[in-house]
Amino acid sequence: MSRRADEQSLLSSSDNVYQSTADDFSNINYDPYSSSAAAQSQPMPHRIGLLDAANEGSALLQYDSMLNAADTAAGNGGGGGAGIPATAASHASTNSVRLPTVAAAGAGAAAGPGSSSATASTLWTSSLHQNQPNIHQRMLQNALAVDAPASSGTAASSSSSGLRSSFAHSPELVLHDDAAAGEGILRAVVSGRVGGGGAGSDVIGGGRSGLRRLSSLTASAAPANAPNVSLTLQRAKERDEQERLEEEADEQLEENDENLKDISSQRETKLRYQDFSTIDWMRDHARDQQRQRQLRRDRLPGWKGKLQSANDGCQGWLLMFLVGLIAGFVAGVADVATDWLGDIKLGVCSNAFYLNHEFCCWAAAEGQCTAWKTWADFHNLDGAAAYWGNYLVYICFAILFALLSGTFVKFFAPYAAGSGIPQVKTILGGFVIRKFLGIWTLVTKLIGLTLSSSAGLSLGKEGPFVHIVCAIGNICSRIFAKYRKNEAKKREVLSAAAAAGVSVAFGAPVGGVLFSLEEVSYYFPYKTMWRAFFCALTAATVLRYMNPFLNGRSSLFAVDYDEHWRLFEIIPFALLGVFGGLFGAAFIRVNARWCAFRKSSALGKYPIYEIVAIAFITAAVNYLNPYQRNSTSSLIRELFSICGPEDKRDVCNDDLIGETIGLLFLSAAFRMIITVFTFGLKLPAGLFVPSMAIGACTGRILGIAMQQIVNANPDLFELSCGAKPESCIIPGLYAMVGAAAVLGGVTRMTVSLVVIMFELTGGLSYVLPFMTAVLVSKWVGDAFSREGIYDRHIRLNGYPFLDNKEEFRHTTLACDVMYPQKGDSPLCVLPVFGNTVGQLERLLEETVYQGFPVVFTTETMHVAGYVARSELKIALEKARKHHDVTEFTTCSFSHRTAASGNTSEMISLRHCLDASPIQIAEHTTTEMTLELFRKLGLRYALVCSYGQLVGIITKKDLLKHMAILQHRDPGSILFN
Repeated sequence: MSRRADEQSLLSSSDNVYQSTADDFSNINYDPYSSSAAAQSQPMPHRIGLLDAANEGSALLQYDSMLNAADTAAGNGGGGGAGIPATAASHASTNSVRLPTVAAAGAGAAAGPGSSSATASTLWTSSLHQNQPNIHQRMLQNALAVDAPASSGTAASSSSSGLRSSFAHSPELVLHDDAAAGEGILRAVVSGRVGGGGAGSDVIGGGRSGLRRLSSLTASAAPANAPNVSLTLQRAKERDEQERLEEEADEQLEENDENLKDISSQRETKLRYQDFSTIDWMRDHARDQQRQRQLRRDRLPGWKGKLQSANDGCQGWLLMFLVGLIAGFVAGVADVATDWLGDIKLGVCSNAFYLNHEFCCWAAAEGQCTAWKTWADFHNLDGAAAYWGNYLVYICFAILFALLSGTFVKFFAPYAAGSGIPQVKTILGGFVIRKFLGIWTLVTKLIGLTLSSSAGLSLGKEGPFVHIVCAIGNICSRIFAKYRKNEAKKREVLSAAAAAGVSVAFGAPVGGVLFSLEEVSYYFPYKTMWRAFFCALTAATVLRYMNPFLNGRSSLFAVDYDEHWRLFEIIPFALLGVFGGLFGAAFIRVNARWCAFRKSSALGKYPIYEIVAIAFITAAVNYLNPYQRNSTSSLIRELFSICGPEDKRDVCNDDLIGETIGLLFLSAAFRMIITVFTFGLKLPAGLFVPSMAIGACTGRILGIAMQQIVNANPDLFELSCGAKPESCIIPGLYAMVGAAAVLGGVTRMTVSLVVIMFELTGGLSYVLPFMTAVLVSKWVGDAFSREGIYDRHIRLNGYPFLDNKEEFRHTTLACDVMYPQKGDSPLCVLPVFGNTVGQLERLLEETVYQGFPVVFTTETMHVAGYVARSELKIALEKARKHHDVTEFTTCSFSHRTAASGNTSEMISLRHCLDASPIQIAEHTTTEMTLELFRKLGLRYALVCSYGQLVGIITKKDLLKHMAILQHRDPGSILFN
């Protein structure tokens, strides 16, 4: 055992605390592990300077150097302070931190043997003045005084007499620091008369004999009216015994650490984060850095070491390739199955029942396919009977598919309901939702999405593909340990998987990467962007190779435009943007209110009945309108297409313009209404395709109208359209711009949406129309509310998500947010020493807190760290397995030993302790606190007042505070 550790135990074991009068020692903040620079920078009128050797948080502040100097002085036969270098003494005299009411004893040049020195005395534990009302419980305890040599006896005498003249009213604590020499000299001068108030001075010898003499002088120098002097320093006389005990305790702790080494590694294989809790981004990042350092330390020499490094570096790319490969294959299978089931409602291929309508009639001319039979044809029905027979079968199949989809979700995986994007966005923000990305959810979502899309409901499968591919990424990440054991690293995989989901939905890999960056990802480093692009590219390539739509493209409604748009068309494009913004704002508000009503009413208890009712209404209306009878994706493809000279479709027939506009208007109006009730059902349902269908119908109507205006007034548009006004306007382009405008108004996507749309068109010349419509749509929508549909559903479900786009405009402080507030139960903290296994286990059983602040003592409340609930629980379980542990076995959160007690049976829990938690002052603004949580991904922050722990702020506390300020229910936040 080193002497430094011995002296540290000597002072730290006696609670190096101080107390003072309200006037002389106000606002003092003392931390036994703080540095001198930090302590001297405290904003207090009377400072106590402390110097730290920056080694293990030494509580004695270079005290070992002081003892060495004192030992040297004793060995040279000098006075009490002789032997200290002159440079240190002169430097100390100019760098003292002293109280303003007392002049410190001067320090002169170094003196040889026999020289006089200044007075040195000790602080006793007592009340300073019994006639002063504002006195704390105790004064500074166990301070040691070693004075620098004075230049002459006269100077020492005058200094001590000057001190005595001020002793009656004010104490002083002076720190002399020689940073250059690495020496710290701590001088403590205390009020009172040494030796009964004589005019002379007493000298304390150097070395350990000086310590013992100092203890005896303390008892003899106390005035008659003072309480008994603290006897803590008498432990110096028992130094040898204390050293032996502490060595044995340290050996026991080292043995415990060896036995518990696997705690820090084994806990990684378990669930470190409970369900509905928040991950610790900073700690997970630190753990990954530690893993990389360990990998470099254990690296083998030569080519084997290079192979190890290459293996670790290639795991991320291999995982991205695997996720993209599976995502492309799954998307292709889902597209084929959805088309086949969707066509089953209308008929079946007589030659091969497993073929959909397009594959069945691939070789036949349009309108001459004899292999495809409607259900009425099988029963030889014609006329009205055939129409109503097919109508009835259509409705029955729609209800059956919707019912099966809802049943699968209800009984196998409730998390498969909805689009999944709000939950994915929350998970990428650091929230833990167990089983949401599991294998059962993946299978149920895939089957349910195929059935619900085939039912003809006003929903799409493009949005849920983000959830599906993220589930694939989560499952595949279990193959590699560095992603399986680290939640922050796993979210990099999920960000790339989200990009691949959009890539297979629209055949837009670049748009998928931008969608992940703009809309769903919370943390998106540079390397993740490249891996996301690689994953999205792999998925799009596999899907295009499968060619599920028989068009050589990755999307059903991909088109190729060769015509150019005219400048005057910017005005109708902007009008489409206005419409998209207005519809988006209205849809978000109405849908949120309906979903809130569904949750709070009896309707939410019967989701299957609601699904059947919506499916019946949708199928009954869709069959009556030829533009809605087929799938929504087929409608969008038809509206996006360009009309050729020999095109006989109704949408391109000039003789049916009025009827076409009327049917498109009815289709758009019905989808606007029914989508409000469909989005939020307890089955897989996306919002991309219904929004695009509404915009495409509106845009096609406006495009047809503009085409008729130009054809009727060729002279007016001759400058822009030239000699062929009939080919000047492209109604399909208006449909695409309208689809982008409505989708942007609903989701508030901007850049990623523009890129997705021009990837669909295959040309960059249409970027400006898309940008115009999307920007106008967002401006109009933001004028009513800045939340998109996914952000609103995050808030509706109570997920703890801190949106980076949300502004905080209030002037509250951290003390207004923290727990506890007035009326709350006290903050639950754990001391470093004094805990038993039984106490900690009962604490885990009786409380639901996700972690506990650890303090040095409950009296000082100085922060030692923070321990998470899950890690503490795992550590206790492992300790019981490896040791004969009882409920009375003591536990320590430090590698230091306790001052007293049977330390041989102590269990070390220091591996569970986060020794560097984020701490903020109680007067920190909430805006700054919010930014810390957003930028650093904090799980919690400890609130301190002048070094003392007063509270804790979690993400839940911030969200509750923001909800209260916005006049919302704070109890709706879903948080364990």
